[in-house]
Amino acid sequence: MQYNYDVIVVTKNSGIGRGYYSERDFLALTEWMRDRFEAKGVPIADVFYCPFHPEYDVGKKRID
Repeated sequence: MQYNYDVIVVTKNSGIGRGYYSERDFLALTEWMRDRFEAKGVPIADVFYCPFHPEYDVGKKRID
């Protein structure tokens, strides 16, 4: 059965703002994830993420 939905990912990644991992690391993981989904016939149409944190300021990522 095919449903013809667009798959999108929305995620909070305050670990970037806290300095646990870089935005580059996150984007590499995202690309790996997209490739894995695509290989199973489920393409991810888009990925939205929020790298900010209200208390930490790694790379200008401090936003309430």
